[in-house]
Amino acid sequence: PSQVKAFVVSGTTHLAFANRRGNSVLVLRWNATAQRFAPVQTLVQPGAMGIEPFRSGRDQLLAVVAVGAPGGVFRWRAGADGEMFVRESDLPTPGASYARVLQRGADTLLAVANVRGAAGVNSTSDVYRWDGARFTPLLILPTDGAYALDFMDVPCVASALDGAPCGARAAERVLLAAPGRGGA
Repeated sequence: PSQVKAFVVSGTTHLAFANRRGNSVLVLRWNATAQRFAPVQTLVQPGAMGIEPFRSGRDQLLAVVAVGAPGGVFRWRAGADGEMFVRESDLPTPGASYARVLQRGADTLLAVANVRGAAGVNSTSDVYRWDGARFTPLLILPTDGAYALDFMDVPCVASALDGAPCGARAAERVLLAAPGRGGA
């Protein structure tokens, strides 16, 4: 698998496996009686590379980023066939390798590392804001083949990175991207 993430729905642990070569995401549910994970669903997602579970209100969602195809956002729903993920919207991330969600106040942000752009390796990475139904573009970050990224808290001394006074903040959250071709 390209990436594995755990999440909990209705008190039960699930695992999601992104499988780039299999063009899918396998969702497993913990079976307490059998003491093992059992397959629940396979999501069709060409080029699936990165997955990031998140919550919006009471809903469980799964953001899937992909290489070579748009990614998708899947919402957990109860239906006639039981509980399963249903594709909610597309993610315009055809060169993505990794994603991270950040809850910032009432906002849910999704940062996407794009390992390649339309013109090759040089690309931008993106930050999106969840509007309740889809992620909408918020920021474009210049990166050079970013393979991974993460949010990190750094100490706020006299002024924050944006130049504003720290006030009562002891730290601020920044986004770091790791290049895919080496270097820092």
